[in-house]
Amino acid sequence: ATRHFRDYLGISPGDTLRELHRSLVAAPVAPGSLSQRHPTGREATVSRLVSLIEMGTSVAVVGEDGIGKSTVAREVWRVLRRRGRRAVMVTADQNVASATALLDDVMVELGLPQLVGLDAGDAFVRSVVAEASSDHLVIVVDDIGGVGPSTVTALEQCVRDSQVQLL
Repeated sequence: ATRHFRDYLGISPGDTLRELHRSLVAAPVAPGSLSQRHPTGREATVSRLVSLIEMGTSVAVVGEDGIGKSTVAREVWRVLRRRGRRAVMVTADQNVASATALLDDVMVELGLPQLVGLDAGDAFVRSVVAEASSDHLVIVVDDIGGVGPSTVTALEQCVRDSQVQLL
């Protein structure tokens, strides 16, 4: 590591950096004081996304892998829930064989019966639109890039036809 610092970065770690490292590693951390997935430094982003959703806008959060999209989405979901908004969060599993797996997950989160049959997408839209008719509904989908076209179509139909926002 020392050689890497010296050769690649042109600096030597030295005693000051070693002492800083020792003090950071040795510092006691109170249980529960740190959250591994807390969006530190993203408060403004979370606040803006919440505001957009509360104004009735669906939002796509895009970016490179590992930059914190999932963490921000999860925090938006938490804030919405704390404010009394009806919000569900699901994660697209790219390894699932079922074309309607994500739609099934949304149904389960809403406490609705799972989808059966060839018209699962249409049944999903009818069910979600009916659920959202009495109160706005926010569906937070993590990793939506991994879902198929029929799932995307069903989600788009829900947003277009009802009081549903998508993040």
